Amino acid sequence: MKLSTSIQIFVLLSFYFLTAVYALKCFQCNSFDNPECLTLNSNDTNSAHYKECPKSKNATFCRKIYQQIDNEEQTERVRRSCGWIVHNEAKDHCWRSDTDFKKERNCQCFDDACNSSSRPEYMLHAYLFAVIVFLIYV
Repeated sequence: MKLSTSIQIFVLLSFYFLTAVYALKCFQCNSFDNPECLTLNSNDTNSAHYKECPKSKNATFCRKIYQQIDNEEQTERVRRSCGWIVHNEAKDHCWRSDTDFKKERNCQCFDDACNSSSRPEYMLHAYLFAVIVFLIYV
């Protein structure tokens, strides 16, 4: 492989990985403080609750905790936040942690706003195809 081809490959791959770096964004709120937190949808990215995760925590996923508290009102609470310690035993990324006085469902997801990725997988395939074609014809 010629040196110029190696440099071209390096530049192309560097460009891809530089553009692939982004900070995770999750909804961050608690319905105890803000009732709007109960009804947020994954496409509500204009919401004030949709924020970049703190870099100091090295967040790797978004978390949603739903609680139904056994009191006279049967209170519902939702807490949304960034997470940094993955619960590996979670089936389908969710698990229950009920007690005598509350029912709780915890979920973790790994994309912005717990919806589709900001870099769709088909874009990676298209990029790799373009690199291969470039290398063949240059």
